[in-house]
Amino acid sequence: MLSVSIKAVVSTQSTGGAGSSIMLVLSLSMTADLIGIHSETGAFVYGAMSLLDKITNGIVIALIQHFHPNEDCSDVSTCPLAKYYRYVMFLIPGVSAVCGVLAVLLLVFLSQLNKRQSARTRDATDALHTQSVGSTGAGSSGYGIIANSSSSSSLDSTS
Repeated sequence: MLSVSIKAVVSTQSTGGAGSSIMLVLSLSMTADLIGIHSETGAFVYGAMSLLDKITNGIVIALIQHFHPNEDCSDVSTCPLAKYYRYVMFLIPGVSAVCGVLAVLLLVFLSQLNKRQSARTRDATDALHTQSVGSTGAGSSGYGIIANSSSSSSLDSTS
């Protein structure tokens, strides 16, 4: 029978793997949404996203290696190296998740703000259009006179 620590590791890694798969699918679908109907730029967008991913991962790995403690430890429980990796494995994904949630919330907020602003602009344009049509009258618009005069002249020529 497996010990408790191995069960904890297997369940943690399984959850982490499922989360990584979900994040990969979500990032690809968000990239596809970013491209939208502009398929001629799709290869560039996917390439730029991949490059940005590789650069940020490289920076994170370089920072982890830079701050790595260079101590030889005989006792694992008091070794700063074990604590360092414990914090790295906890803080980097945790901070990344919090940043991701904040970015999604910011995007949702900006999207809602943009929709409200578009609705206000559309309402103001409709109000101006209704006001201008109402003040000139339905029959006094230039198009109405041309249409009425051409239809009456065509009636005169057919009779």
